[in-house]
Amino acid sequence: MDIISNVMICRFFNGAIVVASLALFFSACAPVRSYMDVDVKVPVENGVDFNNKTVAIFTVTPGDSLDSLLINKVAVGLASKMEEDSGTDSSMVDVYAIPENKFVGLPSMHTGVGGSVDTLGHSIYYSQMMLKTGADAQIILSGLRFSDFIPGENDFDDVITLFLPYSVNVDIYDALNDKLLFFKKISDTMTVNISTASTNRNEIERILHDNLSIISGKIGESLSGYFMSYWAKTNIMLINYYDHPEWNSPYTKARNFMWDKAIEEWMPLTELKNNVKASFAAYNIAVGCQMLGKFDLGIKWVNISLQKYKFSESFALKQQLEKLKSYQSHVLKENVK
Repeated sequence: MDIISNVMICRFFNGAIVVASLALFFSACAPVRSYMDVDVKVPVENGVDFNNKTVAIFTVTPGDSLDSLLINKVAVGLASKMEEDSGTDSSMVDVYAIPENKFVGLPSMHTGVGGSVDTLGHSIYYSQMMLKTGADAQIILSGLRFSDFIPGENDFDDVITLFLPYSVNVDIYDALNDKLLFFKKISDTMTVNISTASTNRNEIERILHDNLSIISGKIGESLSGYFMSYWAKTNIMLINYYDHPEWNSPYTKARNFMWDKAIEEWMPLTELKNNVKASFAAYNIAVGCQMLGKFDLGIKWVNISLQKYKFSESFALKQQLEKLKSYQSHVLKENVK
């Protein structure tokens, strides 16, 4: 079976089953839909792939000392989150500050909206930053702005919920290849809970002002979700016949995240004369391919499943795999440019 010949690869999803499966038993011989919660890496549309890149964060600091402090807190929060998600040591992402009057800006050829027009000077500037820091991928944060808070509904007498709108510019530049990887003014709202019984707006503003440093760090932690894949819990389904050892054995292996071995044992079941059972086995293989990061291969197997027997979960899986394949192709295309 050539379709599965290359599936024994390193796991793309480093997930772990965290909740026992839930099964609906119809009869002793009936197929069982078994659901499991797993941790998977979720791709982000227009995301940036930092594989094989060293990363540093640069803040463009204005003259005001408080504004400079806050944008630096955003950077530290972002660096901590990126290190946490990557699982590497704390020295992976360094943070540097650039005075606003020393920053050359991004060239108009990249942004299309103003910026420096000195392309040669720009390239030299960022090359020097790369040489000084050792970072070929440079995340540049600037223009942090807060708007007036919006009061929320308060369920407790001593806690006030506020909504604090903010915006910040995030530019990600590949200095090695002179390429802008990400360019966006991010506007969002942070939910803030303040411990106070006061309803006086001036008092609330004072407390909010005193906590802007902490809030800025939290904003930084949230920024990676705009351009990096992230870990999330998701629900996957496998189909099993618990009273048949040839089905229960690969299912048990899959529950223990031994996807390659589970796939090997499901493969003969795809040749059963019973098209429904053969379809279910092919569907399980497609799920295994998804967990191994072989989305193209997973699509082939889910199509085999649909050819033999059509059911709603198989259609849904195909849509998921096609979306993941599209993202994977985008990343590969960006990496070879």
